[in-house]
Amino acid sequence: MLPNIGRWIAGGAAAITIGAVTRVSAPAGFWGDAPRAWVADLIDRRDLTTAQPIAAGLVAAAVACVLIAALFIWRAPTRLRPLGLAAACLPLLVLSALAGVLPAVLAIAVLAPATWAAGRLALARLALPGTTMLERILLEAGIGLGLVAFAAFAVGLVGWLNLVTVLCFVVLVGGLNAATLVGRPRNTRVRLAWRLDLGSAVLLASLLVLLQAVVPFVAAPEIMYDAVYYHLTIVHEFVSRGAVVQLPNIFASTFPLVPHLSYSAAALIGGLDAAKYVHPSVGLAGTASVYAVARRVTQDRRGGLLAALLWAATPLVLWESSTAYVDLFSSFFTALGLLCAVLWLDHRRREYAILCGIFAGLGLGVKPNMALVSAPMYVAVFALAVRNRRDIWLWIGSGVVAALVGMP
Repeated sequence: MLPNIGRWIAGGAAAITIGAVTRVSAPAGFWGDAPRAWVADLIDRRDLTTAQPIAAGLVAAAVACVLIAALFIWRAPTRLRPLGLAAACLPLLVLSALAGVLPAVLAIAVLAPATWAAGRLALARLALPGTTMLERILLEAGIGLGLVAFAAFAVGLVGWLNLVTVLCFVVLVGGLNAATLVGRPRNTRVRLAWRLDLGSAVLLASLLVLLQAVVPFVAAPEIMYDAVYYHLTIVHEFVSRGAVVQLPNIFASTFPLVPHLSYSAAALIGGLDAAKYVHPSVGLAGTASVYAVARRVTQDRRGGLLAALLWAATPLVLWESSTAYVDLFSSFFTALGLLCAVLWLDHRRREYAILCGIFAGLGLGVKPNMALVSAPMYVAVFALAVRNRRDIWLWIGSGVVAALVGMP
């Protein structure tokens, strides 16, 4: 390590070098006209004096909702803490209502619990030892999302992709989950026991404030090229035809379709606006998955919240959260696969290796190049964690599962 005087010298040399390179490479007039124009613009702000009360009110209301949410989660009684999350969602509800796309939010409010419920049923017989409540919910949500996509694919192949089919799916999984809860002993029901220290509450409030930056763009009409030209166009064709078909005029219709099938299920309930709302919802689940992975690795809630904050602060993640693209599906399934790998390292249960393969396969169902992300994880497990022949065959089987899930 350099002594303090060495750091000052190195920093000064770097600053001089950057300044010299900038001066040489800058266009003509940069050091004369541009700075003067910038200073004049700072002094003369008459062009920015137009009042924007609605925008200012929205920002103030969003910050207030986030502060209320953080306060509730930090200090409120346990039974009232979920109200904090509801307060954080209030700006999205208000903007969606003003934009006339509230049915899209209602569609997500119906489909998201049904998706989780489907995953809960699929994993009901697995003990999943050592998982926290959040980790289990995320694993169930990921499996449920895959089930929704595969179910939409199956009914779409026979021409039954319609609103009635989706509502029957929602009612079926809701009824089956309700049946599993009837007669369940009260002492086996999971209770919320959140307790944040001040530092964790500040990190959570920062994360929620950051996520509010996406809200106006989620409620706005979709204008991005990829989303309009083929993602939502494919969804529109699937929904209007009631079937999953190849579209010769859209090259992307031959690509993996896990996101598009999920979008189609939402679009049947709330229209194409609901399809757009699916992607930020998956992005939010992905952020929670990053938190879960980091918390398990660091064994510290602050570490998890900081990782989630850094992930959400990535400009590409924020931008993707406001569009009907597909990449946040990839990151969600990748984070869940990594979580399963870490759980296997902790507990050596084959369920986690198989789940890791399922999520790797679902990632392939979003984009085939996700193999470039999954392969290093498998290599790391083989190189660092495999201890015996049983482990070798288990992870080979996990890779086979990934290939089978990704093939359709």
